[in-house]
Amino acid sequence: MKQLLLAAALFAAIPGWSADGTEVFTCAADRTLALVYDAATQKWDGRMFPDNGQRWIVREVTKAESSVMGLPENAFVVQLDGRAQIELVCRDGFTLNGDLSCERPRVSTFKLSNATLRYLFVRHDGYWTRFGRQPGEEAPVAMEIGRCKAL
Repeated sequence: MKQLLLAAALFAAIPGWSADGTEVFTCAADRTLALVYDAATQKWDGRMFPDNGQRWIVREVTKAESSVMGLPENAFVVQLDGRAQIELVCRDGFTLNGDLSCERPRVSTFKLSNATLRYLFVRHDGYWTRFGRQPGEEAPVAMEIGRCKAL
């Protein structure tokens, strides 16, 4: 019985665990750095972008999503706040170290630490892949860092 109480206390102390046992985070950017292609000069230019108020929602998959998408029940998804579309899937859930690794193959990655509540989002599509783009059309390559809050 003592072990059960100790385990419950430990889970309650981990950021992001809600009373019903599900985890939901809202995440906002601190900084975004992008490499933007200038077609006129045919060179890449590094630019910093201000916070645009956009937020990420990181949450556990629902039972229906798990069933339809073939995901384990401990999986997470990442969405832009206010949008139904799932942007990234985190198949393995949080590691024992509190790290969450999410991916949209060939397009982007999202990493979140449950210990620091910091995240890293990288959009890499557009430079090394042509994923839906015409030859000569270059998409910005971006890296975003920010912080999350447990809901």
